[in-house]
Amino acid sequence: VIANRYILLEQIGEGQSGLTYRAEHAVLRSRLAVKILHDELSQDEQAVQRYHQAITTAARIESDNVVKVSDFGRTDDGKLFVAMELLSGETLAEILAREGRLEEERSVTILEQVSDALGEAHELGLLHGDIRPRNIFISKRRNREVVKLLDLGLANLWARAANQGKRANGSAVDPRYVSPEHAKGQPIDKQSDVYALGLVGYELVNGSPPFVGTGTFDVLSKHVEARPLVLADKLDLISEHYSGAVDRALAKRPERRYPTVERFVEALSGRGPVQETPEEKQLREKRRSGMQPAVGPAQAEAKAQAEADAKRKAEEAKKAEEDAKRKAEEAKKAEDAKRKAEEAKKAEDAKRKAEEAKKAE
Repeated sequence: VIANRYILLEQIGEGQSGLTYRAEHAVLRSRLAVKILHDELSQDEQAVQRYHQAITTAARIESDNVVKVSDFGRTDDGKLFVAMELLSGETLAEILAREGRLEEERSVTILEQVSDALGEAHELGLLHGDIRPRNIFISKRRNREVVKLLDLGLANLWARAANQGKRANGSAVDPRYVSPEHAKGQPIDKQSDVYALGLVGYELVNGSPPFVGTGTFDVLSKHVEARPLVLADKLDLISEHYSGAVDRALAKRPERRYPTVERFVEALSGRGPVQETPEEKQLREKRRSGMQPAVGPAQAEAKAQAEADAKRKAEEAKKAEEDAKRKAEEAKKAEDAKRKAEEAKKAEDAKRKAEEAKKAE
């Protein structure tokens, strides 16, 4: 039993981040999934706080293509756990292992649903940081494939290591799905997620990701230096717009990729231009010259929320300091009163002894 309310029934999954169980709420008797994270993800309190903030933000996502998290806490032995909706189906990695490759139309449908979830997360200032087939879950609903993006926010437990380049060299990441900037130890951003989604788009129709090798360093080096073979040159029956969109998403320089995952999928499906638009070129030149583009309403809201939180915390810290100062003053007054009472008692005792001595005399 976890947190006195979740009964673990059976293990249903195991990944690099932890173990997943089918569970039942002890009171409501509803079925759900509980993921218990590995020890190394539970030690850094700052990272845990980042993760808590991330899943709190993720709870605001309205897309049906994100697995819904309902609870977060620690087990009796200190490990982090996450309670979430129980899914029925299989991961995209399992489908690819069985079927090899998918048709373009099916691939576009899957990626559209991923982008719906990921795009909304980006608007809220939340990165995924670990997009790969095993983190994309497929279930069936009325003969239609429904996509759920898994582990959104989990990369926040690794954010410090990722931005220092450590995560790319550790066991917590699959080197086949990292961006060039990540492989070089540079900070990651939403363009890194665009790149990772491009890698998945490549693998869906090709049957394997664009870069494989004999070891981690070999694969990471290819992300930085090698150019992937163009899909249209490798495969028959792949449209020019699908191939071209994937090729641009896999650009080595982040500013050369699509500015958003939604824009990538539009080009992928043929609903939007593959090449850079004049507006995108202007945005890229602003970024390169150090000018910040206009902040959208979602980013402005997130910034305002962060500023409000910082102000609230500053006020709480000031209040705590004032309370501590007041208590210290009250303690000092109490100590002074106690000392004066003792002095008065001593004076009274001295007076009494003097009177007894006089009487005796």
